[in-house]
Amino acid sequence: MRTIIAGCLTIVCLHGLFPVAEAQVNIENRRWHTDENAIHATVDIGLTLKRGNSEVSNYKASGTVGKRQGAHLAFLLGKIEYGTTRDEKYLNHGQGHLRYNYYLSEFLALEGFTQVEYDEFRLLNLRALGGGGVRWMASTADTSGQRISLNGAWGIAVFYEQERYDLPEGHPGRETDIVRLSSYLTGGLQVSDNARLALTVYGQPRAGDWADVRSIGESALEVELSRLLSLLVKLTSRYDSEPVGEVEEWDLSLENTLRFRW
Repeated sequence: MRTIIAGCLTIVCLHGLFPVAEAQVNIENRRWHTDENAIHATVDIGLTLKRGNSEVSNYKASGTVGKRQGAHLAFLLGKIEYGTTRDEKYLNHGQGHLRYNYYLSEFLALEGFTQVEYDEFRLLNLRALGGGGVRWMASTADTSGQRISLNGAWGIAVFYEQERYDLPEGHPGRETDIVRLSSYLTGGLQVSDNARLALTVYGQPRAGDWADVRSIGESALEVELSRLLSLLVKLTSRYDSEPVGEVEEWDLSLENTLRFRW
């Protein structure tokens, strides 16, 4: 219990240090870490229902499937979110992400990825992107008997992005085709046999226009309830320096989900 409380406080503190919209989905908290040849899958399910003084229904589901074979690792992520309040829709978002890693060594990998996404309440009809980059990895292990281990990674990439927004004909931001740079830093701390903390920060400026930048910061605490089931608490903050229409620059979300893995 002390570990869980400390983890939650750490999440809040870290987001105070990294107050950070989402062009490339954060896949780090669902990335599969393994050196063995195998197939892996997870399913996350979240549900919020309120009745009485407030009428809220919120449904979230996401999944991951991946395979490691020698130096090759490929995985596919999918996510759908939908919510209503008093029979009025307030959330409708979905995304899919496919990524391939080729390991040059234990600490260095090449990455290629593609993604599609929509988000009705950010006026986004479609975002499609593809690109690639390099990922450096490091890990340490505590041998003092505390069973604490730390792993981290830094990645840089470039990707081409197309966006189509629900805006009037002739609006300058209705359709965009641009190139963005992407850099991310991620770290994970195994604080006990069944609890792990993770923090990821992305920065994604537009190539040739550094004032147009998107960033995302995400921290998560995952507690294993059994070999197949975990509880995941995730805090995410997003920023877009040049949002379209009347969309806000900042977004903040706190999620509690159950994760099934096999």
